[in-house]
Amino acid sequence: MLSRVVKRLAPYKDRKAGILFTAGPLSTSRTVREAMMTDYGSRDTAFTDAVVEIRRKLVEVAGVDASQWSATPMQGSGSMGIEAALRTFSPKQKNQAHLVVLCNGHYGHRIADMGTQIGMKVDRVVVGEGDIVNPAQFEEVIAANAKTVTNVAYVHSETTSGMLNPI
Repeated sequence: MLSRVVKRLAPYKDRKAGILFTAGPLSTSRTVREAMMTDYGSRDTAFTDAVVEIRRKLVEVAGVDASQWSATPMQGSGSMGIEAALRTFSPKQKNQAHLVVLCNGHYGHRIADMGTQIGMKVDRVVVGEGDIVNPAQFEEVIAANAKTVTNVAYVHSETTSGMLNPI
């Protein structure tokens, strides 16, 4: 099996850009790849103008007053974004935060681990990897803890198990 994979990849060994193996369904169009060939520095006018516009539009999409709210794009992995969201959208006193997480793949467990690491009480609704959760099971855990639950999380596109969890 491995020898077949190596043979299929052999023609790519001399590529300048190399090969990027990314988890999950991924297809990047030719136009996106071409656009990525242009470098922009963080102080280039085109870059700063784009950031200003993105920030403005994010506040607009959120439907909040731009004189009182701001959006700050952050560069990093998806996991970094999830941790930032957990830290932002939970009580300041983390020991008062209670997170309920659907776990039917690696990323659900990762979110639960993040909650634990930042001091949240965490309840995992664990179903088999790749199994669809019964919404009633998820709702039951939330209802049983209604007075304390502050955050609920689940992964819509659980790429590690190939799941597309319903919203």
